[in-house]
Amino acid sequence: MMPIASPTYRHHQAGASLVELMIALVLGLLVTAAIYQVFLSNQQTQRMQQALSHIQENGRFALDMISRDIRHAGYHGGCSVAYNHVESGEELVTLDAVSGWQRDATASPLTGHIEGSDVLRLHHGADSQGAEVESVSQGNSLQLADVGQFPIEAGDIVTLTNGVQCDTFEIHNPTPSGSLIACIRGGSCGGGGNSNSGGLRGDYAEGAMLYPEPDTIHYYIGQDVDGIPSLRRYVVGGSNEALISGAESLRIRYGIGRGRVESYVGADDIDDWTQVVAIRLSLLLRSEEANVMPEPVSLQMGNISFDAEPGNRRMYQVFTTTVGLRNRLP
Repeated sequence: MMPIASPTYRHHQAGASLVELMIALVLGLLVTAAIYQVFLSNQQTQRMQQALSHIQENGRFALDMISRDIRHAGYHGGCSVAYNHVESGEELVTLDAVSGWQRDATASPLTGHIEGSDVLRLHHGADSQGAEVESVSQGNSLQLADVGQFPIEAGDIVTLTNGVQCDTFEIHNPTPSGSLIACIRGGSCGGGGNSNSGGLRGDYAEGAMLYPEPDTIHYYIGQDVDGIPSLRRYVVGGSNEALISGAESLRIRYGIGRGRVESYVGADDIDDWTQVVAIRLSLLLRSEEANVMPEPVSLQMGNISFDAEPGNRRMYQVFTTTVGLRNRLP
C-alpha cells in the first residue's frame, strides 16, 4: 500500500508596503516635531521665568537700598538742623540732605556716569558710629574729653548733639588722650576753620554724642568691570561698587513743597533743595540673557519711556517707587 503524502502548505511572509512605511515615517516625524516643539516652548518659558525672577530680585534689592538712604537723608545726630560754626567758604554737607543732576553726564562729577541717566546725591549720618562725650567746657575753645576710639583728625567736621540741639564745627587740635579742641570763639587755640560765633548754641550736659561728618552717597548708572551698565553706589571717601548689573536707566523726580509735596520736578528745575520732601525714582532693568522675548519690548511707566531697538529681544522691566524724606516731613 502506497503511503499517502501529507498536504504541504506554503507559508507566505507578508510585510508593510512602501505606502505604509511612508505613512508611518510621516506620523513619526509629526510626533517627534510635536515633542520637540513642546520642549522648545518649555525651555523658552523657563528662560523667561528665570530672566523675570532675576530682574525682579535685582529690582527689589535696588529699591530697598536707595529707599533706605533716602529715608535717612538729612539725619545727623537726632536733629534736623544744626548751628553751623564752620567759616564761610567751607563746604558743609551736614545740612544738605539731597541734591542731584539730570541726565547730562557733563554736569555730573562722577567718572563713568553714562549720559542719559540721572544722578542722585544724598547725605546722612545713619551709618556713622558716634562717641559719647563725658564733659564739655566752654571758654575761648571747646574741649571734649574721653571720646574713646573716635577716629578724628584735625580739619574734620563734626557735630555735637544732645538729641534736640546740634552744633557743627571743625576740629582744630585732637590730642592723643582722646580730647578734642575746636576754636569756636577764636583766639585761644589759634587757627581752626570756625567762625567767631560766640560759642555753642546748645546746652550739652553729660551724655551728649559726637558724630563725624555724614556720608555723601551717589546713585548713578555706570559700567561694571565687564562693561555692562549697572546701578552704582558711590560713597565719597569710601567704596564705589556696582550694586546690580543690567541697569539701563535711572530717572528721578523730586517732590517739592513745605511740609508736603506740591509738585514733582526734575533736578534742573530746583532752585532751593531744602524744599525737597520726597523723591520719586524709576529704574529700568534688563535681563542678562538675550533673545528672551518674542519681539522687542516697549515700556511706559513712572518717569521712563523705553522702546527696545529692532532685534533687541532682551526682557526689560521698570521699577518705580516714591519715598519721603523723614527728616523733612512733619
